[in-house]
Amino acid sequence: MTTATPEATFDEDTRAVIDALDAAQATSGLDKAGFARALGTSASRYSTYRTGKVAPTAAFVIRAGRIAESLALASRGGVPSSIVAAHAIREALAVKGDEIWAFALILEARDRLLDVIANRPVMLAAWEAGASIGDRRWDTLFGTVIAHTFESCGLVAPKWTRSQPLDESWSPVGSLRYTPEQVRDRTPDWLAAVNVFVADHDLATA
Repeated sequence: MTTATPEATFDEDTRAVIDALDAAQATSGLDKAGFARALGTSASRYSTYRTGKVAPTAAFVIRAGRIAESLALASRGGVPSSIVAAHAIREALAVKGDEIWAFALILEARDRLLDVIANRPVMLAAWEAGASIGDRRWDTLFGTVIAHTFESCGLVAPKWTRSQPLDESWSPVGSLRYTPEQVRDRTPDWLAAVNVFVADHDLATA
């Protein structure tokens, strides 16, 4: 006697949702855990969607497909996404131990995002994908810079960029031009709001 598998008990709509998520993940080029992070959810929560235990919202399924397609387009076009940028910054910190280079990479990511907004809007959803450097201070700086870039262009910043202020003030790089007090005075309000201090001049160029 053949025993029915759990998947055989899925109704047509549930099966369609699971298939859509699997197709989106395959398109994204990420593994399941990575795709879950990109969508702003945990691996365990994402697993409940894929096993049919919990039904995701229609908006979640649509966003999964949109972000996956944009990630694939960006990869094929050699255009960095939030995930690729975060990985490069993480490597600069972990492998090279170079905070100045990590800071420069954040500014480069901002400039590449500006290019996407202006010239490659079809790839913009690749920057909606949740990304993390793995260090709260650097995640706060990265997320806040990307959020400000979106908002300065009249766009809604992705949820992953929202950061609570750091518990202690932090300056990621020293300044050859300004004293620490001048750096605090010259830090834009949108960055000082999360207790990170970088002089406006040092934010201007990578």
